[in-house]
Amino acid sequence: MIGRKARYLVVPLLLLCNFAFAHNASTAFLYWNMDDSYGRLDVAIVDLQHLALLDSNADRKILWREISDASEKLESSLDSAVTLSNDGGDCLLQIQLLGLTSHLDENYAAFSVTPDCIPDQLDYRLLSDRDSLHKALVSISDGSQQRLTLLGANQPRLDLSIGDGSTFSRIYSFLWQGMLHLWFGYDHMLFLLTLILAAIGFGGQRERAPLPELMRDLAWIVTAFTVGHSLTLMVAALGWWQPPLRLVEALIALSVSIAALNVLYPFMGQHIHRLALMFGLIHGFGFASVLGDLLGDSGVPLLELISFNVGLELAQLSVVLVLLPLLWRLAVRPAWQLWMVPLACTGILVTGLVWTIERAL
Repeated sequence: MIGRKARYLVVPLLLLCNFAFAHNASTAFLYWNMDDSYGRLDVAIVDLQHLALLDSNADRKILWREISDASEKLESSLDSAVTLSNDGGDCLLQIQLLGLTSHLDENYAAFSVTPDCIPDQLDYRLLSDRDSLHKALVSISDGSQQRLTLLGANQPRLDLSIGDGSTFSRIYSFLWQGMLHLWFGYDHMLFLLTLILAAIGFGGQRERAPLPELMRDLAWIVTAFTVGHSLTLMVAALGWWQPPLRLVEALIALSVSIAALNVLYPFMGQHIHRLALMFGLIHGFGFASVLGDLLGDSGVPLLELISFNVGLELAQLSVVLVLLPLLWRLAVRPAWQLWMVPLACTGILVTGLVWTIERAL
């Protein structure tokens, strides 16, 4: 008879795998120039399909002509989703389709955003009714300074001034961005879950270790993962070297499958930390992709980079502290060994392989 707790826990694990198939958080990029009161908004073409019918001939290919034909509808939708204002009220916006660009190896359409006043507030609610995970990475500059922040459903409003960007607010902003990037990065989360499962073991591979001993062992594993991704995050974010993002994303997906396979057939034995270190190096390039794409050639402020990385670690620690005691308690149950771990890891393995194929192609 499967314990009630076992049933309640395995369902979220399987739902996480299924949800990962169906959804990836989308990202827009907003660049605002304080000197000229002018902005540019880049929106992924896959997201624009929620705003207007782009594939008019249903051939599953979206051409520039089709985007251009739908420009009026797109511009109107963006005008409703973006609000610029000051003490005098909302500014009238002129939003115009400029052309195509790319971010994160994806195709984007670029729009100019020109208000009829000098705004000091921004309200961003694009796709808020369709995608609660959609976010906008915002870069505000005045020629000599740059401020970076993140907007989304949980934080849609922003003060556009550069001057209020105190050290504390910059640290907090990038800490939070780092935490969100890990929590909503389903490939990173699934990889972390497999590290926890590998540390606990199952199916008579070894007896369940005491929780303090297990926490110590897992600390070494997570530390190895942290060292790996921190190194490559810095290398990529500082512009020293960034491999092709499509390759990085495919390898991250493959790492999820390999880590899940190691749970089922522990070919790494007691050396899981080596697996964590090796794939941590790859995941670091993935962590740096969003941050580096927003920063472009402007250089990376060291404070923001450190804060972003600390946010990743805090999110990672929170996942371990929540999941490890729960999974440890379940590890003595027959259901854990008979079907919970095999079924969950098989789902994770298949998910990773599907991601690998999709990203590689």
